Amino acid sequence: MNMKQVRLPQFHDRAESVWAQFLQALPVIVFFLIMFYSVIFFFGMEYTTIASLVTVIFQGNYKKRKVPTVPLISLLLQQLLLMC
Repeated sequence: MNMKQVRLPQFHDRAESVWAQFLQALPVIVFFLIMFYSVIFFFGMEYTTIASLVTVIFQGNYKKRKVPTVPLISLLLQQLLLMC
């Protein structure tokens, strides 16, 4: 066996781990992007830092609740209303 064959299973395990972590963080990433661009659209560039603060609040609420997708959208709308 050469070294490439030995390292491949380790790479595969690590790649699965990274993918699982990415999928776990995806709702927060999507929330931030929606929040960021909606702040730019509604209020302008000078208020974009609020998107980070609201995303941190969202992340805390999301980790507490561990909700499926449909209630997650309502949580997104709640956070948007709090921002306004």
